Amino acid sequence: MWFVLKYGALVGLATYGVVAGVRFWQKSPWIQVTSVRFVGDIPPALEIESPVRVGENIITLRPGRLEKAILQQFPELDRLSVHRQWNRSVVIEGAYKTPVALLEEGRETRGLDGGGRLFPIGEHNQPLKRLPTVTLAEGALDPASVLPPVANSLRRLEKGLPKFYSLLRRLEIDGIGRVLVVLEDGVKIHWGEIDPEEDVLKASRVMRLRENFTPRETPAYLRFVTTERVVMDAHWAPAHPTRKV
Repeated sequence: MWFVLKYGALVGLATYGVVAGVRFWQKSPWIQVTSVRFVGDIPPALEIESPVRVGENIITLRPGRLEKAILQQFPELDRLSVHRQWNRSVVIEGAYKTPVALLEEGRETRGLDGGGRLFPIGEHNQPLKRLPTVTLAEGALDPASVLPPVANSLRRLEKGLPKFYSLLRRLEIDGIGRVLVVLEDGVKIHWGEIDPEEDVLKASRVMRLRENFTPRETPAYLRFVTTERVVMDAHWAPAHPTRKV
């Protein structure tokens, strides 16, 4: 009898301990999130529908899993981190992608990042500077195959020849991948196909030509025959008539 009573008491104590532990795990303020702070670039919808709530268990948070889910939900983010702080607050910090161009499809405009991936552009992540736009002809090649080399070339031009990159207004890609480049002053260049290894050389050739020739009227056309050879139409004139070219 004594054994039964003692055993029952032990079971009761153990059960009480388990229940108390569960209550502590669920309700104790010592393991609850006290605040959520957003830092950097945060899409408004993410802040409104925060994935972390005040009062939830901070120990069970999985920052890596949260970061991956948020990046999938908001492709305009380049990076995002979720940090638990010593005071039981949580800091969510983000940074938007920086587009190298904008893709125009009807009334919709999306950003094109340096890796050739598209992402939405809204009021919250408008580009900080004017960017070239890319248009694809109806029935053109698969964007997934066309856009990565385009983005690669634009990224190289932005870093290696920023003066030419700043002149770019539009890249019009036809159904077989040939590109018409339109510059800010209305000059149009039959570029041929995009080739990241050669496009900086082509741009350098255009800039050298522009030192000696100027459009007499627009549109003035250039056409690349080879990477090193570009021909002009009749709308060009010497920039310095008295200088030998």
